[in-house]
Amino acid sequence: GARVAEIGRGFGMRVTGWGRSFCESKAEVLGIDRAETIEDVLREADFLTVHLPLTTQTRHILSAERLKLLKENSIIVNMARGGVIDENALAAAVANGRIRAGGDVYEHEPTDSGAEITSPLAELENYQGTHHIGGLTIQAQEAIGEGVIGTLEDFFYS
Repeated sequence: GARVAEIGRGFGMRVTGWGRSFCESKAEVLGIDRAETIEDVLREADFLTVHLPLTTQTRHILSAERLKLLKENSIIVNMARGGVIDENALAAAVANGRIRAGGDVYEHEPTDSGAEITSPLAELENYQGTHHIGGLTIQAQEAIGEGVIGTLEDFFYS
């Protein structure tokens, strides 16, 4: 999420973050605002990116009820895991044209790369999705390699 925040700021966007462990000092370091609640973020967002891990606490954290808080015509991009958003609720909101959405994940990921996506989102013309391949670019793989090297350097030299 930090890199997305940096890019958003570069486009002159007001960027707001929320997370249970996302503190004011981290927001200051990133140069962004910090919301008190997820509901605050949803009410304010024109463009929402999701970067939460999938846990028992975050499964369907973006429920039908919470998705209704989004402004009409807002855009949501799931960069986390499919299960953090109630996929049926998201599909309904996208199908009726209230919001737009995209992502690289689905709640029930196909097990092989050639398998058909069976999500209700995949049937929608106004949903832009890929098959969990966003990390397979040369740039993404280089970034992963650099991250691994940085972690190893921190471990061995700190």
